[in-house]
Amino acid sequence: MRWPVLSIALGSLVLAAVLLLILNGCGGSGSTQFGATQHVQHLEHVVVIFQENRTPDNLFHDSALISRGADIASSGVNSSGQTIVLSPITLANNYDLSHAHQDFLAMYDGGKMDGADRVAILCPMGAINCPPPNPQFMYVNPSEVQPYFQMAEQYTFGDRMFQTNQGPSFPAHQFIVSGTSAPAVGSTSFAAENPSGGGPSTGCTSPPSEYVRLIDPSGSESTHVYPCF
Repeated sequence: MRWPVLSIALGSLVLAAVLLLILNGCGGSGSTQFGATQHVQHLEHVVVIFQENRTPDNLFHDSALISRGADIASSGVNSSGQTIVLSPITLANNYDLSHAHQDFLAMYDGGKMDGADRVAILCPMGAINCPPPNPQFMYVNPSEVQPYFQMAEQYTFGDRMFQTNQGPSFPAHQFIVSGTSAPAVGSTSFAAENPSGGGPSTGCTSPPSEYVRLIDPSGSESTHVYPCF
């Protein structure tokens, strides 16, 4: 799901301009049986770029895209019903928003989309002026993401993209690689959170104590020990 007014989203945003380059390059050079000339180009590299933990509203506050009709928010509503105007902030700031599934639910608020201010805020120890006012209602300074703007303006822009999982990076990585975060074929449960209980490694190299919470179709989470996920 997309979190329209959050400065940090739960998951990964795909920049697909490179895919358009691939499609545009699928021509060819050579002779056909009818004597016509066909242009053939050989691809040496395919590059896919992922920008994690950002929404279109947060990362693509591009006046050119907005003027062309892109659905980019300039404000959001908090749990008190107040409209908060989004403010610019540097890409590398000193706080983070919780990526947990429960914070997605708090922000979503049963479809009202007014719970962004209830999302937990994480500040590193010793951080100064952390967090800033209305930290959930921010967008990245346009001057810092001009290359993204250029790709979106020149090729295409998916401003209404919705991620599959409603949680943090680990489940999203599973979807990127395999199209699912289920631990086994036929499973009705999916990875819901980042792994806990172990070291920095994740997957088959993780310690046996590491586990990841799974979520079932009813929205209930359970602890499942699965170090070789």
